[in-house]
Amino acid sequence: MAEGLVVAFSGEGSGTADLSWGQQTVWRGIEARGTPIWLTGVEQFRDGTTMDDVAATMSFLMSRHQSLRTRLRRGGDGRMQQFLVSSGTAWLE
Repeated sequence: MAEGLVVAFSGEGSGTADLSWGQQTVWRGIEARGTPIWLTGVEQFRDGTTMDDVAATMSFLMSRHQSLRTRLRRGGDGRMQQFLVSSGTAWLE
């Protein structure tokens, strides 16, 4: 089993809404490809950075940026919607 930490986050805003035009375009691309489109980033940390330091940074970023707390789900009418959570946890491996 991989080692990791549960990282709590809490930020402003929550709720469900229709996808923005940009989100609709990305979703159509995912459906056409039949696979997800992975958006990734790489961060280099200074020597001596601990897992707790990384967890604190992740918590800050998740709390600050609503897009990192937004998930997609199908609504009752079958259309894709965005669902923003105000708080929760994420796994840091």
